[in-house]
Amino acid sequence: MAAGLPARSLEIVCQQRLGSLRLERMDFAEAGRHYQRSLVLAEAEFDQSAVVAACLGLGDTALAADDLTGASAWFERSARLAEAAADESQRAAIGRRKAGVARRRSDWAAVLELSQEAAARLARGTDPSVTAAAMNEVAEAQLVLGLAAAATTSCREALAWAQQAGGSPLLEAHIRFTLADAALALGRITEAERSLRQAEGLSLASGHMGLLVETYYMEIGRASCRERV
Repeated sequence: MAAGLPARSLEIVCQQRLGSLRLERMDFAEAGRHYQRSLVLAEAEFDQSAVVAACLGLGDTALAADDLTGASAWFERSARLAEAAADESQRAAIGRRKAGVARRRSDWAAVLELSQEAAARLARGTDPSVTAAAMNEVAEAQLVLGLAAAATTSCREALAWAQQAGGSPLLEAHIRFTLADAALALGRITEAERSLRQAEGLSLASGHMGLLVETYYMEIGRASCRERV
């Protein structure tokens, strides 16, 4: 129906949503086809925001298909376009995706730098839940790099943002997992146990069984650390 309309804006949106659905089903070829079509239409309409979104979709598809070179190329193209538009939220989203590529390459110094830049941009925005998620990604990178004390600080900042957003149980539980890991790295077993108990409470209250399983799995690791101490 959208293809029959004079303006292409609705067709661009439809193509991108179809791409997203195909990507969720791991149908990478079809997802790429829909995102590529939306890119062609967006370029013809001189809709830069839609062009960036299409490039991000193509990058997400390449990343899911383990094509790190392709994903990096699409994210870099998105970054150049977003830089020209001075769109802070888009630049932050692109930074987080580039951090995802760096994570797959185990380049944790790059992950930390990109995540910190994204979190700083998001802190100036209006969605504290996204800022909280970005700060947790900063903490995860700091942990891998052996910066457990800094990771603890980042986690506490992430929790503050999450609570400002209204307290998503899923988001807060994942932040508390990272906080528990940081406490374990610092040898603070009691603090790690407290964080996991809080995550357990969130899991039970929200009915997230997957979270509950993850909490108990981490409890086993915490118990193992206590035994070694």
